[in-house]
Amino acid sequence: SYTLSRAGSADNGATFSVVITGASGSATSAGATLTVNADNTAPTLVSARSSSAFATLAVTFSEPLDATTAQAVANYQISGGVTVSAAVLGLIPNDNKVILTTSRQAEGATFTLTVSNVKDLAGNTIAANSQAEFKSFVFLAGSVLHQKYDNVDDNTGSNPDNLFADARYPG
Repeated sequence: SYTLSRAGSADNGATFSVVITGASGSATSAGATLTVNADNTAPTLVSARSSSAFATLAVTFSEPLDATTAQAVANYQISGGVTVSAAVLGLIPNDNKVILTTSRQAEGATFTLTVSNVKDLAGNTIAANSQAEFKSFVFLAGSVLHQKYDNVDDNTGSNPDNLFADARYPG
């Protein structure tokens, strides 16, 4: 079998064949023509997830997005006075995810992300004012795991590269 990770409308009508070579020679299969069905489905907003930094938001859509519209800051609004200053689309195969840089999100607050004008690779536009609710992180009292590694210092007293390079480091 042969798998294409992604076939677009420009691939429609492409012909593929297989050449098999062995000790007795080679054989070529008959050609197979690829048919690509049109994408008429608009992308949808799947989720929005805050980060522990209180200044970014990971947004997931149902399908790969057009970079120009996905990275247009004006296409994103967040409730509660939070503003969006940057939008970065992930690289293939994560081009259905956008990381938004935001103003500081209040701790433990619930927000609504509203998205408009974002298109998929086929040019279909998300429904206007699509929304996803998300909650920012909350700092809680708890414990922290501290691991000490002996004999990894080069007597500089503070070079973390020595720790990271040590075979015992779980990195």
